Amino acid sequence: VRVITAELGGEADLDAAQGRRRLNGDCPRASIAEGAVPNAARPASMVRHRGFFCWGEMTETEGVARALTEQTLPKAEWTHEAHLRAGLWYVHAHGAVAALPLLRQRISAYNESVGTANTDTSGYHETLTRFYVTVIDRFLVTADRTLELDRLARELMAVYGDRKLPLHHYSEGRLCSPVARRSWVEPDLRPI
Repeated sequence: VRVITAELGGEADLDAAQGRRRLNGDCPRASIAEGAVPNAARPASMVRHRGFFCWGEMTETEGVARALTEQTLPKAEWTHEAHLRAGLWYVHAHGAVAALPLLRQRISAYNESVGTANTDTSGYHETLTRFYVTVIDRFLVTADRTLELDRLARELMAVYGDRKLPLHHYSEGRLCSPVARRSWVEPDLRPI
């Protein structure tokens, strides 16, 4: 079954064996932008989430990833938990190797869209992003990937949600350096 996503123009394959959509591109669910289809023509199975409609229910984790991608997430909601949820979605959907450049681009673009400059002292942080992509990837190796994504997110946060986790591996001076913000820096306290 082919589903055309009206909002992003991509195509989705419905994987009947797993009963899940696997999307070409990065749309977490096939969707239609709000206002693109009159209410009377919108199927009852579509639900509204952050300014767009999708088929079936969207998990909170998918919603955060979608809002990051579309740059619609309110700045106040771009929390540590939201970073982990977005990272989980991207690593779960694309694998760690493909997720890293996607997150790099999406986080940088999102920051700019909400007025946060990506500089040597603010905005996108390459070492932290790569650190958490590695942590999330290792988490997923042992996690039950058949679980609903929000449950995986709760488990991830229960084990790796401490904001100070990177400081178990990095000295503060090393992690907060402009070099670490701009490029990958190996841990100086203990390996990841």
